[in-house]
Amino acid sequence: MRVYFDPTKDGYLRYDIAFKQGEVIAFDILDTLTWGEAKRAIDGLVVPVATHVDSNYRFVAWSPKLPADGDLVESAYFTAVYEKINVIGPIMRNNGPRTGVAGLSMAAIVAAAAGLGLYVTRSRKEN
Repeated sequence: MRVYFDPTKDGYLRYDIAFKQGEVIAFDILDTLTWGEAKRAIDGLVVPVATHVDSNYRFVAWSPKLPADGDLVESAYFTAVYEKINVIGPIMRNNGPRTGVAGLSMAAIVAAAAGLGLYVTRSRKEN
């Protein structure tokens, strides 16, 4: 039986070594072995790790899903599935610009103080 692992054109495979981007690898396995036996055999089946070339994506699973260790090996073509990682904006450091609630509060205080000063000045002139 022959089992293929395809990282897609956007990824590469690795286990002890790294393969070229998009390179598909295959294992020839006796059809009398289970997945568990094939993985434990010397020079046996090694399920590689797929890595996307864009660090904003991560490997999720093989499609179709890998069989259980007790299942007999059958010829199959497994393709890597990736998902986009949600990236939150840059982290603000304490020495960065002041924005957000603290910045708005300071602006509100300044505006309120200026308005109060303007009111007090007008009140004095009218008297």
